[in-house]
Amino acid sequence: MSTKTIIALLACLLIALSACSTQQSNESPQDKIQENPSEIPQDTKGLRTIVNTRAGDLTLSYVDGKAILQGTLDRSTPCVNWQIDAIIMESFPEQVRFSIEDKSTAEMCIQVLGEPQEVKAEAQVSEQAKITVLFEEEIAFEGQLE
Repeated sequence: MSTKTIIALLACLLIALSACSTQQSNESPQDKIQENPSEIPQDTKGLRTIVNTRAGDLTLSYVDGKAILQGTLDRSTPCVNWQIDAIIMESFPEQVRFSIEDKSTAEMCIQVLGEPQEVKAEAQVSEQAKITVLFEEEIAFEGQLE
């Protein structure tokens, strides 16, 4: 391998690492909350289920008037940034959609496994809410908590 090729590869690696570290330092307070959620609440009135995704299992529960989706998701690279958006459609019972997406903005990323990421999202709804959980646009759960 020539010296030019080695220098070019090192430059690409430095750019990738820089993109990942820049992304992490620009996290909003909401991102920091999602990465450090508290323990799963115990007072769930039995309304709890496990939602299986390709990146790991999440717990969907109902506590104090809120549907809560939380857990740990695997990351294929350090630049993967899982985020959950919660959308409530006003009706009765309410329809709630939790959408889990990789919101990474890194153009390049080193190809090693990333540390697992804690995620959490809440929606203020009734116990009868119809809930849909989408993982990268695929339905992972659909129904009511029982």
